[in-house]
Amino acid sequence: MNNKPHSPVGILWLLALVVFTPIVGLAINYNIVSGRSVLLLLIYTIVLLVPYIITQKRSLYICATSLLFADGLVNLFHWIVVKCPLNASSIFVFLNTNINEASEFMTIKATPLLLLLIPYTALFILALKHIPPLPFKTKKEKIVWIAVWIFIAVFFVDNIIHQRFLRLAVPEVERAIIPPPDGMPHPIQQTLPLRIRHI
Repeated sequence: MNNKPHSPVGILWLLALVVFTPIVGLAINYNIVSGRSVLLLLIYTIVLLVPYIITQKRSLYICATSLLFADGLVNLFHWIVVKCPLNASSIFVFLNTNINEASEFMTIKATPLLLLLIPYTALFILALKHIPPLPFKTKKEKIVWIAVWIFIAVFFVDNIIHQRFLRLAVPEVERAIIPPPDGMPHPIQQTLPLRIRHI
């Protein structure tokens, strides 16, 4: 049994980790950062934390936080280099770029903003070091928890009913990777056969 104490401050570090990339995006180009993208990150943060909240197992919190970190890291790097959030077109270009082209591109796009990866990584370490308890034992905490989940359920159901779940209810990184509906070709699906021929 792990008796390492949990820290209520940990939730603040976790939230800081989650909103770090959108804040950087706002600073770079506020015109293309929507409130919905931030809301989606917060919603999926809650969804990923559910197993930890139920079991209070540190390993599940570490897993959820690591997934959030990886998701944000990919998008943060894309924001710094390309000045916009990750999208399917970026993946298409990446899959059609060889190592030499990528090296030349990174040399051209090298910027001091890449130093932002340092505080972002520091937030990840702090979020892991200060694990929040999140027990939701009091009546007030349970009411807030129920209200949050009602909102999330309504949000998801509304987007499913109006057939816009992938477009409006999935975070940017995952939306760029998941194939579109209705049989529409995805850049990754179009690119893989070309890449295989070159192997």
